[in-house]
Amino acid sequence: MNRPRPLLLLLGGALLLNACGNAPVATTPTPITQPAEPASLTVTHSGDTTLKAGGGTDVIVTITRGGGLTGDVTLTLTGAPTGITAAATTVSASATTATLRVDVASAVTPGTYDLKIRATNATTTADAALTLTVQAATPEYTPGRLSGTVTPPEQADTVRAVITNPTLSATITTPGTLTNGMFDVALPTDLTTLAPVLTAASSLYAPGPFDRDCTTDVVSSDDDARVALASDVELRRDDLKVGTASHVVTTNGTFALTRWIFVDRALDLTGTRSCVTLGKDVVTYDLHLDRGWNLVVTTFTLDGTTARSSFTNAADIAPNGWQARPSLTVVADRGLTAPRGTSVTSSVSVNVNEQIQDAGSARTFTVRGVTVDPDASISVIPSSVTVTTPGATLPLTVDVANGTPDGAYDVTFDISDGTRARRGTIKVFVGDVPDGLTLSGPLTRFGGVTADFTNRTVSWTSYLSSGSVQVRYRGVVDAGGTFQLSFPGPKDVPAGLDTLGVALAKQVNCTTQSLLDGATLSTDARAVVVSMLALDATSTERTTTVRAYGATPDGGVDGAAQPIWVYADQDVTVNAAPSSSCAFAASDVPLHAGWNALSVISSTDASNTVVRTLTLRSDADGLFWKY
Repeated sequence: MNRPRPLLLLLGGALLLNACGNAPVATTPTPITQPAEPASLTVTHSGDTTLKAGGGTDVIVTITRGGGLTGDVTLTLTGAPTGITAAATTVSASATTATLRVDVASAVTPGTYDLKIRATNATTTADAALTLTVQAATPEYTPGRLSGTVTPPEQADTVRAVITNPTLSATITTPGTLTNGMFDVALPTDLTTLAPVLTAASSLYAPGPFDRDCTTDVVSSDDDARVALASDVELRRDDLKVGTASHVVTTNGTFALTRWIFVDRALDLTGTRSCVTLGKDVVTYDLHLDRGWNLVVTTFTLDGTTARSSFTNAADIAPNGWQARPSLTVVADRGLTAPRGTSVTSSVSVNVNEQIQDAGSARTFTVRGVTVDPDASISVIPSSVTVTTPGATLPLTVDVANGTPDGAYDVTFDISDGTRARRGTIKVFVGDVPDGLTLSGPLTRFGGVTADFTNRTVSWTSYLSSGSVQVRYRGVVDAGGTFQLSFPGPKDVPAGLDTLGVALAKQVNCTTQSLLDGATLSTDARAVVVSMLALDATSTERTTTVRAYGATPDGGVDGAAQPIWVYADQDVTVNAAPSSSCAFAASDVPLHAGWNALSVISSTDASNTVVRTLTLRSDADGLFWKY
């Protein structure tokens, strides 16, 4: 049995359908849907940039929106350290670029900074790396600084520069650093800080209040320029002024002061000003100043009665030309003899050593103790005095406790008027002083009423050949008139002694040259001679001279023998020959380094000339102290 094949059946079915007149059935294809593109944002900019600290730059930022992203985009700067800033900027919906302003503060450290510019809208964020290189700022005004090495008048712990103007009508200060005598102060350059002291440039050459008969041909390149000066450095301790340092160099009679001058714009000053003050005063100017601080040297010379000075630019400043002067001058005894268990009063004079702004106003000076070296139960009893004058004299009372060992003690004290301070040291002698000299004995009067010894002291003052006071040592007198006065050993004898020849000439009534003509003395030897003392004045007693005399064999006063004590800084022999111009007899007197006891023996020769002879004396020799 034959079966129909499938293909034939299909073809037959198709023919049958066509034969019946039926149309083919239409089919609709299903569309294929593509996934939507996501919203996107990209950021680019005009490029990495370099600028100086204190400046700013504009960065052009371009954004690209994608995926149908719309709306505003905000630009910000991220990853920036303190001092680098940029205000947020908006790129509007219709724009693709904007400018981002980046500012760098002047305090930003130079270097390279890796930052990011961030673009943000409601749904999307994008970053672009930005490398910013910061260079050191170019100052608007040339900087200046006071720096160098100075030996303070005493230990200071801080410094500050003093900035003023040519008329000294105003002053400001700026702090600095001080380490082991080396100071450094950066001078301000902003006009706001300097405003109180800036004055017209004409004040540099305008006549002063005491000038008269002035002529000037000084030419200024800019009359509107303003100036300020900086030359002094204040030395301070415990917030009190102890001194001032200036850069001063003296060479062959020329005095040169180096300082800084600030100008707020470039300025040239050239020409001469001539005035009459006490004499003729001629000042020349050859200044070419840049905006900011300029180093200037002012030189001063005296030509007869004409004072000549000049202002010129300086290239640099020597670090060792700084000289300090104390704010207060203090004069006190160099040494004070103080028995144990007593309080001994000396005195100290103080004077303000600089111009006083509030002259005539009351000020209180105070003295107090600071240290004792070596440590001992010795103290300074505080005291104060209020005056309207620049100076005063205060009591300096030293208290020595029982049991204090023998020796010489450095007692340091402070004097202050509340603005300035000065430190002084007095040597206090207790008991026997090693290698020192102690004079003592009863004081007796040649005649008349015995002095009242209540609160009296004795003293010895050293005068240099110039006549200036060098040192004073003070001792005590008890109620019965017995005194004690000590002098230091070699390590504490002050420097600056007279030559031996000068010191001895005063004792034998010779001129110095006459003595040297007839004596062989070491030119290196220096000495001090103690002979006369003073019984110091009180409110009711005047100062009286005290002299030492030797004793006669029968115990009386030997008016022909005057004891003296000579300190020599080295071993030396006084070998003198008779001299017609100096009545000083031949003698060989060996002096050892330290204190030596001698006598000046007066005698009369055949021509009735008084001749003086130096001899060594013994401690066993009798001694009288007469006033």
